[in-house]
Amino acid sequence: MFEKVAAQRAALGAYENLHFAGNFVTGAEIAAAINKVTPSTYKVVGLPWSLFQVLGIFDPMMREILTMRYLWQQPHQLVDPKLDAILGPDFGTPFERAIAETIYSLLPEAELETIKMRRAA
Repeated sequence: MFEKVAAQRAALGAYENLHFAGNFVTGAEIAAAINKVTPSTYKVVGLPWSLFQVLGIFDPMMREILTMRYLWQQPHQLVDPKLDAILGPDFGTPFERAIAETIYSLLPEAELETIKMRRAA
C-alpha cells in the first residue's frame, strides 16, 4: 500500500488524510470467522461497561474508553475514493483469509498441527 501511495506523491498534497477501508464487518462476524479457523470454539462475552463506569470515577483512561464505546456499538466504515483510485480495485486481502492468516500466526504449534490434521482428513 505504501509503495503505491509513494509512487503518486507528486500528485498528492504536502499532507494527505487517506482512509483505508479494510473489511466492513461486525464484532460478531469477526468472532465467527475466528471460530471457523481455530480447532477450539471461543466464547465471546461483552465488555463490562458498568465496571468501566465505576473505574472511570478514579481512572481517566477508563473514562476515555467509555467515550469511545459508540465505536463498539455502531457499525462504521472508512471510505476514501482517492485512496481507492490509487490502490486499484483488487487491493486488499479477503476477510476470511486475513482472519485465518492472522490467527495462524498467533496459534501455538500444537494447535496448528491439529488444524493441519483436520484438513488432511
